[in-house]
Amino acid sequence: MNAATKVFVTRHGQTEWNAKALLQGQKESGLTELGREQSRLLGRRLQGEQLTAVYSSASSRAISTARLVVEPLGLRFSQLPGLEEMDLGEWQGLSFADVAGRWPEAHERFWSAPADFMATAGGESFRELFQRAEKCLAWINEEHAGDTVLLVTHSLVIKALWLVATDRPLADFWVTEEFAPCGLTLLEHRQGWEVPLLDERGHFSSTAEPMAARTDERSPELSRRRSKPA
Repeated sequence: MNAATKVFVTRHGQTEWNAKALLQGQKESGLTELGREQSRLLGRRLQGEQLTAVYSSASSRAISTARLVVEPLGLRFSQLPGLEEMDLGEWQGLSFADVAGRWPEAHERFWSAPADFMATAGGESFRELFQRAEKCLAWINEEHAGDTVLLVTHSLVIKALWLVATDRPLADFWVTEEFAPCGLTLLEHRQGWEVPLLDERGHFSSTAEPMAARTDERSPELSRRRSKPA
């Protein structure tokens, strides 16, 4: 029997804009000291996992996180196209309250009908995000069959990867709660994709949020309102 392909996925550490509840998308914001500590703790958690490759998005916050994660592992990392956060166009740098006030209809579709959401100028749709997540995961499975890989990426990308791995429609985009900075999810492929680990947070210190994430089929409204793209 062939060895499983294991893809650990994590969100970058907390950033300055995360702390201010501002939408980042593909704009840049540096890690906070808490974000750097979260990254170091994740690196310790991954010791012993026998990683064969580490990839990050081209975002500086993902690169900074990856650099801190691989330091105790003695590994290098590369940037992988497709792992960038969803481009939120004109919304980037604003709060959700600002967005709701200026684009109320688009804001509502963003949360209630992601499959129908049309991005503002220069931004992406959820369909475009899903398509590049799908291509990225297929490439990893082909190029790293039987390997253990880490992807350092962003919250909406992780949601899209989870949809691909669980064969769910875009309508389920907000079923999962917010993925924690440096939380750890595992996508595993044998005959098909499985998700044996969802947003593990047990490696955090008491200053980070240790509560485990979950899916909430009964209350997607509550779940999606807690999620913040970053």
